[in-house]
Amino acid sequence: MALTVSDLKNQVARLHKTSTKVREQAEKMMGVAINTAETAGSAAVLAYMRGRYPSDVTETNATTGAKTTKPGTDLLVAGIPVSLLVGVAGHVAGFTGMLGKYSEHGHALGTGGLAEYAVSTLWKIGDTARVDALKASGKTAPAVTPPAVKGAFATQNRVQGQYGGMGMPQPYAQPYAGHMANMFG
Repeated sequence: MALTVSDLKNQVARLHKTSTKVREQAEKMMGVAINTAETAGSAAVLAYMRGRYPSDVTETNATTGAKTTKPGTDLLVAGIPVSLLVGVAGHVAGFTGMLGKYSEHGHALGTGGLAEYAVSTLWKIGDTARVDALKASGKTAPAVTPPAVKGAFATQNRVQGQYGGMGMPQPYAQPYAGHMANMFG
């Protein structure tokens, strides 16, 4: 069977229509991937900054009036967590059209900021509830390092590595101690 010029034109038209659909789908998927990366990336950067550059907290003793300064767990600007500021600012910029055609990127960064703020705040609330529950049962609460700081994933049944980080379950910690020192030392 021989192909006619009309058949070839029809096949080319179908290929063009199919390639257009594929390109449109790829553009949509790329947009979702970019927004996901912006959201997760902004949350990760803000969590790192919160752990790396926490604002000092000044507390006043109610009885003596003495002020003490200790390291905090949040990066604050004018008493407001930076992650909350970034979250609100990103969404405000997106909703008001200040970013023009890039509004979706403002929303993605804002969502990352709000996500980091929610996680860090609820982690603290959960940790306080855990400590209160242990105290109520007469047990002592082991210290747990808050997320995004040295030993972020260390828990009561893990041995924290020499350089912080996740640590390893106790039976496996000793064989890896030398390896970790060689890797980072």
